[in-house]
Amino acid sequence: SLFNGKWEIDPTQLDELGALLSDLADRNVTPVVLIPPTTTQFAALHPDGQADIDQARADIVEQASAHGVAVADFSNLTRDPADFWDTHHLNNRG
Repeated sequence: SLFNGKWEIDPTQLDELGALLSDLADRNVTPVVLIPPTTTQFAALHPDGQADIDQARADIVEQASAHGVAVADFSNLTRDPADFWDTHHLNNRG
């Protein structure tokens, strides 16, 4: 979302992700953070394009790593628009 005049993950959202991961660990649940693929059109919607997407991914991976949580990064699995319902939701083919 737009935060401080640029597109980035609001730090509160990252804190909430960390709290969720901690809560799951306290309940003996083993989470996996999934990073899905998106289209080049999705990146184009952001002010700094793919750099914004890459930074968001890095922030999420950093938060997961800080909590010892595995990351399944499928961000480069496909960019083919035929694999998506829209710019960032995979369809049955994807």
